[in-house]
Amino acid sequence: LGEVRCLMVLDNVLDGNWWRLRDLEFSGQRRSDIDMVLVGPTGVWSFEIKSFDGEFRTVGEQWERRVGTGWVTARNNPTRQVKRNAAALNHMLRTHDINQWITPVIIWANPESSLTVQNPEVPVWKVDELAAKLSNLHGRAILPSDRQERIIEVLESMYHSRGTSEPRRPDRGDL
Repeated sequence: LGEVRCLMVLDNVLDGNWWRLRDLEFSGQRRSDIDMVLVGPTGVWSFEIKSFDGEFRTVGEQWERRVGTGWVTARNNPTRQVKRNAAALNHMLRTHDINQWITPVIIWANPESSLTVQNPEVPVWKVDELAAKLSNLHGRAILPSDRQERIIEVLESMYHSRGTSEPRRPDRGDL
């Protein structure tokens, strides 16, 4: 449900200058997939989308959830996960002679659950602010279209090897 919420926002905000890819898997790595990758004029973004129920907080890299009146370390650490996935994507692109920074972002996609963020090591965007965050990307440094096309070509080959039709461009938008 969280990924669907994010897709709806992406498809309504982004224009045909962007590519979005879902569930990008790396062969040979257990439990390693990137929920969403965005490639466009301002760069390459790796999104880890979380829809946890309950009350959570993150301070720096540490994630905790409320249990009763106290806090316990969360079983999953989205910060480590998105950083690991961005590094894996960067490494994979480098094997194709593409040296490209990957911006890791966590998207908190459950507006019914509580999240407190303090000094995050990576950006944490809430789904209700996703459209504004994406709109703010406009006007930043430009990633040349030939580099974008080369990155998409490499990522597309990952999908063809597993028989799916991703990636795709959003259909409409104003960014």
